Amino acid sequence: MIDDVTTLRRSSKLSDPRELARALGLEQGMQRQSRGVLVRCPNHDEKNASCSVIVGADGTVQCRCHACGWSADALGLVAKVNGLDT
Repeated sequence: MIDDVTTLRRSSKLSDPRELARALGLEQGMQRQSRGVLVRCPNHDEKNASCSVIVGADGTVQCRCHACGWSADALGLVAKVNGLDT
């Protein structure tokens, strides 16, 4: 869980899928991909990673679960992991 949002904003974690996933505690089951990582989806309980966290064509971090269809940007992922309503 990210304890200091100010530190997160000032860091490069919001633009690097791997660093963002690590900062959010999503390392368990994480798999590297060419443009990012595959993690366990924070939107549903699962045992295998099905959620891509990648750098999209526009240069922003984007998330998409291939199992449940949930999608978000970097801030949406931060909100979901921390139980915030978006």
